[in-house]
Amino acid sequence: MDLTWVMTSQEFIAAGVQNKSGKNVGKRSIWFNGNRRNKQTGQREDYCKPQFEKFLVTDFRRLTAPYPVGEHSVSPRP
Repeated sequence: MDLTWVMTSQEFIAAGVQNKSGKNVGKRSIWFNGNRRNKQTGQREDYCKPQFEKFLVTDFRRLTAPYPVGEHSVSPRP
C-alpha cells in the first residue's frame, strides 16, 4: 500500500485501542488497513479500512489547517 494517514494524537487515542496483554501492554495500537482476497485473482490484497479514509492525505496541511465544524468526533485543537 502506498498510502499516508495523518491524525492528531487526540484522534489516534479516539480511534486506536489500548493493548491489554503482551509485551506492549498499556501502549496504543491502530490498524489502518485490512487484508482480503481478490475474487478475480484469488490473491490477498491490502485495503484501507473505510473508517480511516478520512485520515488519508498527500501532504501535512491537514495538521495546520483549522478543522471545519463537525468534521471530527474529537474536539478541535485550541
